[in-house]
Amino acid sequence: MHVPGYVTYVSLALALHAGTRSSLWHAFSSYWALFLFIFKYINIKFILLFFFVKFFRCIAIRALPLPMKLLYVLALAAHTCAAASNNPTNWTDCGLPNATIHFDIVDSTNPVHTNERQYINKTLHMDHSYSNMTTEYAQYWKVFGKWFKFLDLKVNTCAEHPEICNAKPGKEIFVSTIHPPLNKLTPHGMYRSKQHYFDDTTGELLGCVDMMIPYVK
Repeated sequence: MHVPGYVTYVSLALALHAGTRSSLWHAFSSYWALFLFIFKYINIKFILLFFFVKFFRCIAIRALPLPMKLLYVLALAAHTCAAASNNPTNWTDCGLPNATIHFDIVDSTNPVHTNERQYINKTLHMDHSYSNMTTEYAQYWKVFGKWFKFLDLKVNTCAEHPEICNAKPGKEIFVSTIHPPLNKLTPHGMYRSKQHYFDDTTGELLGCVDMMIPYVK
């Protein structure tokens, strides 16, 4: 069974806490586990950009004259209303010419609002049957017109979606994922999820799907 690295770090911190009565050591081990998780999985550029954008946007808005501030509020309200409908998902089957996993339909909550769950449904089929697979999730945030990767995580495909593994070739497969609401500190904007599927036995890249979803208020 595949165990993500962050589970190991958190478990280590809990074990250290259980084996000692020192609150100082407990605090050190907990924060060290958190640091290791951030260092391994989260691109530090994403964190710096998040605070950079938030800070300078706040400064820019405060410096505007009152009429411009009112226009900004009206434009923000209009953007929020326009994004209220569930639009078609912007997605692409990014598999190579020799891909054996093919995505037919991808549908997601679009856009995703603050405090809203995200529902993702995928319909796919495969040319061959596989019993051991890994999915690599690369997550991006768009800022200043460029994509910045802030997360790269590998999970056991068979554990996450058992219906994909050992499926008959050509059979239509339906998988569904529900993501809880994002943390309130998550910045709004355009997000991208690029997912690569690998055969654990050979290491071969089997397929790829690329999704872009806006996150709004």
